Amino acid sequence: MLPNCPNAGAPDITAGMTLSGSVFIVTGGDTGAGLSTSAALAQANGTVIIATHRLQRGEAISRQLSRRTGAPVVAFYLDLASFSSIRHFSAASAAALAGRSLNALVCSAAALNFGHARPLTEDGFTRTLAVNFLGHAYLTTLLLQHLRAARGTVVYVASGAVFNPCTQLGDSQDNLPTCMPTTRLAQEYATPRRIDTVADGYTGGYNQSDVERAQEEADAPPPMIIDGRYG
Repeated sequence: MLPNCPNAGAPDITAGMTLSGSVFIVTGGDTGAGLSTSAALAQANGTVIIATHRLQRGEAISRQLSRRTGAPVVAFYLDLASFSSIRHFSAASAAALAGRSLNALVCSAAALNFGHARPLTEDGFTRTLAVNFLGHAYLTTLLLQHLRAARGTVVYVASGAVFNPCTQLGDSQDNLPTCMPTTRLAQEYATPRRIDTVADGYTGGYNQSDVERAQEEADAPPPMIIDGRYG
């Protein structure tokens, strides 16, 4: 039985589990909720592929996790605002799988642009829309064959805004709720075992601590991980 959700962290949920032989991709797996997820999966001896647009940081995190847990953890570059980058990441992940199935894709990365200046991506979309919606939907589509082989799971991590998608937050492109890929994929494909949207309150993908944010701005090495949490 899972612990009560309000008080349970990712390491609590995977405690006692053995995920040896299972493969997981976690977007934004080097920060916030994504990092906690990566650490918990590695703690249970799962193979973890961290997808990150900050490759140096992601590689440092993956080495830490591998040393602490003994699990295979790697980091690949992924810019969810670029369809070209998504295709490249998908191809690199398929090569890394080496014929194995993908047990779960955890879509935890997110972006949010405030203010009136919202430059478009190379594909012509606002970055918020590209990262939070289109990028993850496209990535899921490219990885479906590997997910189907394992009857795998897709998890979309969303903010509390999912519960009120009509709230006016600015440009209409950015108001598409993150949960939309769940419905579309479930309707159009012989899907993996399940596709879920998980809301983590109003933290979304931006729940970095002040310490972590300062480390990033200083381009310093990431802090050490203790039991899936920052220490």
